[in-house]
Amino acid sequence: MRLNVTSFEKIVWLWFPCAVGSIDFLGNQVAGVSIQQLLSLLCYLAAIILWFDDYKLNKVNPLIILWLSCVLVSVVLSSNGVYQFIQFFALLGAVAWSLLLIRLFTLDELVHLLARVSKFYALISVVYILLLPSHSYGYVNDGLAFSSFFEQKNTYGRFLFLAFFFNLLSSFWSGGRQGVLSFSFWGWTVLFLALLILSASKSAIVLSVFSVIVLVCVTQLSNGQFIKNALITLLSFTAIIIPLITFGFLFEYSGIGTALDCLHIYDSFCVPGTGRFTIWNAVIQDAFSDERLLWGYGYAVYFKELSEVYLSNIGLGGFIPHDPHNGFVDIFASMGAVGVTVYTILLLLAARGLRGLSQNEFVFFFVFVLVYVTSNFTESYFLKSTNIYPVLFYFYLNYYRNRKSRSVTP
Repeated sequence: MRLNVTSFEKIVWLWFPCAVGSIDFLGNQVAGVSIQQLLSLLCYLAAIILWFDDYKLNKVNPLIILWLSCVLVSVVLSSNGVYQFIQFFALLGAVAWSLLLIRLFTLDELVHLLARVSKFYALISVVYILLLPSHSYGYVNDGLAFSSFFEQKNTYGRFLFLAFFFNLLSSFWSGGRQGVLSFSFWGWTVLFLALLILSASKSAIVLSVFSVIVLVCVTQLSNGQFIKNALITLLSFTAIIIPLITFGFLFEYSGIGTALDCLHIYDSFCVPGTGRFTIWNAVIQDAFSDERLLWGYGYAVYFKELSEVYLSNIGLGGFIPHDPHNGFVDIFASMGAVGVTVYTILLLLAARGLRGLSQNEFVFFFVFVLVYVTSNFTESYFLKSTNIYPVLFYFYLNYYRNRKSRSVTP
């Protein structure tokens, strides 16, 4: 089967919004699977077929093979039915999808494509808000927060950050300083920033500003190499410090068993968890009680099969979480201390891989990987096979192993 770039681009246009997050009108389920998830899985099925059909496809990074092996061992040891193998198939599909992206596009081609796609859906989101305003917003802290056709404002914020970031890089890579001074770039930038403000997603706004700072520091300052090394050190430190904080090795938690839980950084400074820390504590304590510390409960088992029983009376009222809101806790519940250790090592080696990249490549992958790691302190993306973040992480791991000669210019 011949790989056709034009045909595959059309699939990317379908995949991108589904991979960003939950969409309002695609939430209906068919045989227990939402339409949105089904679309993503169909994209992955096509990727897997093409992966096995085309022997020229790039090789998988051994780090990914190690991770997939860890997941497969977890699936086999728990033997919890067909659902786990479907989840593993989806994970395999995410890896195959990343390989196809590398096979068919250079990094600059992919960024230009995603910039065009995100601009299109940004306009669609505006039309959606204008036509269906009552379905496009909610109230947060007595203020309006727009989500457009996404289910949550933070998902809309994530989409707008990605749209801003892709547009920033696409413009800079195409025209350098002139590219980011163009009327077109600033027109789209004003639109993205206005929508970000309407979404009330503070984290997305901060990330957008941060991406500009990294781009300027790495590409425009004379000591760019020193800055690159400092940023890699920062990323490595972050990959170590977050799991240590998560599992209570560095700071103390208070208010566990309520929605008013808190992480004490200093005596006078406390980070509210709004129930997250209570969930983490409950999962960890369950693993201790059930002697599941080493390998966990099995890949995707705990929050699929056990949460309604184990987490029904942890102090959050009638709310039963089906997500730990922490990627490391999610891995711990699925694959125990072994899984957390393997993935932390994978993140550290991923940070090390940034050293050999050009300036433009570094900006793209550093910003993304840092966002990926830090966001998993309050959200669970590591095991989400249909989410864009882990897919791009696999893309990065395979990319620096299979860099093309026609890569982006330094």
